[in-house]
Amino acid sequence: MRHAHLVLLPSLIILCFLSACNKEKIVDECPIDYAIDSSFNYTLVGKWRFVGFRDTSNGSMDHVLCGEVESFLNFTDSIHSVSGNPAYIYPYVLKGGALINSISGSYETFDTNGIRISKTVKSSVNGTQQVKDFEQRFYTLMESASRYRINYNELTLYPADGSVTMVFIPD
Repeated sequence: MRHAHLVLLPSLIILCFLSACNKEKIVDECPIDYAIDSSFNYTLVGKWRFVGFRDTSNGSMDHVLCGEVESFLNFTDSIHSVSGNPAYIYPYVLKGGALINSISGSYETFDTNGIRISKTVKSSVNGTQQVKDFEQRFYTLMESASRYRINYNELTLYPADGSVTMVFIPD
């Protein structure tokens, strides 16, 4: 009986692990600390890490959800060679991801700070409802962006509905 704990302990560890895996985890917001840095002047081309959704009426920020994978957009200056796919109706390649799913598509800029982003092709990894809702909001707002602004090291996308903006920092 002295060694009963040697059998029981591994069983308890396995049980705890399995019960934790079967619960839907609540994902908290993860604020990203940054400050506008006037020593840098960035262009749109490059990888931008998502910070959050900024409410245009009061300036409050809904931060990115915590996750092991960051949410980001990578605007390239590469011209794609795909034809006949609605994700590639604009000349430049756009890659990115929101928490657990990745995207691929295209974009173009025009006039002063105008932008068009195609409907994107998305991977289909399932997550919690909270993650699905976040990703749906991210993709819908991103695909509806009509203009952008770069203020030193902060990229802001302006979706069509106007109630929020999407804020990014260089990665």
